[in-house]
Amino acid sequence: MTALVVAVSTAATSAAFTWWWSPIKASTFTLHWSEGEGFDNSGPVLVALTLCNLIGGAAIGMMLRRTLLSMVVALGFAIAVQVVWARFRLSPGSVLMATSHDGADGARPRVPDSAYIADSSYLTASGDLLAGAAAVRPRRRQPRLA
Repeated sequence: MTALVVAVSTAATSAAFTWWWSPIKASTFTLHWSEGEGFDNSGPVLVALTLCNLIGGAAIGMMLRRTLLSMVVALGFAIAVQVVWARFRLSPGSVLMATSHDGADGARPRVPDSAYIADSSYLTASGDLLAGAAAVRPRRRQPRLA
């Protein structure tokens, strides 16, 4: 019964946040969908994280049987869940590499508007990665004196 109340209340909170965020999420000056503040508080993610922490805290309390100790350990569990979730948030996504043959001066390849661009770099003719600044401003070689 407690899990149902928690699930319904966090679903209502998530729906309210999604409604509040919907007019501004298309703007490039606000949160991107992949950032923790937007992703973790909208949709089913908030409900899933809350239920995970509720069930984990209840299990910890049943195992330890001491109120204060259980609360401290459950807090540590909740923090650990958030740290691990923040580290692996984008791991289930599919990584794609978009390439272009126009070089550094050409147009960038089109990507979907909802895509998360993790990196932008250049390739050499042999396929090795270059940092963006290295492709635009190549290092000058110093002449060797013989």
